[in-house]
Amino acid sequence: MDDPPTATALTALAAQAERDPTSNAALAAIVADRRAALNLLLVPSGHHANADDFARLCGPVLFQRYIARQVATDQLIQSIVAAWQAPSPRTFRFGEATA
Repeated sequence: MDDPPTATALTALAAQAERDPTSNAALAAIVADRRAALNLLLVPSGHHANADDFARLCGPVLFQRYIARQVATDQLIQSIVAAWQAPSPRTFRFGEATA
C-alpha cells in the first residue's frame, strides 16, 4: 500500500466495483486471496481470520492510508493485532446481575 501505483489501482478498482460486476468480482478475488495469505501466516499461531476478522484487521489500515492519507505505522498495526487477539469483553444483557 506504500507503492503509489498499487494504491491508485486499488482505489480505482474499488470505485469501479460499485458499478461494474467484473471489477466487483476482481476486487472480491483480491480480498479472498489476501485473507487466504494472512491465514497461511497465522497457521503457527493457531489463529484464523474469518471475513469479519479480516475486516477488523484491515479497516483501520485502509482508513489510515486512503481516508486520513497517512502512513499505517508499525505501532498502529501492532495495536490493531493486539486488540484483535484480546478476548472479547462479555456483553452485558439487561436484567443480568453484575459481579
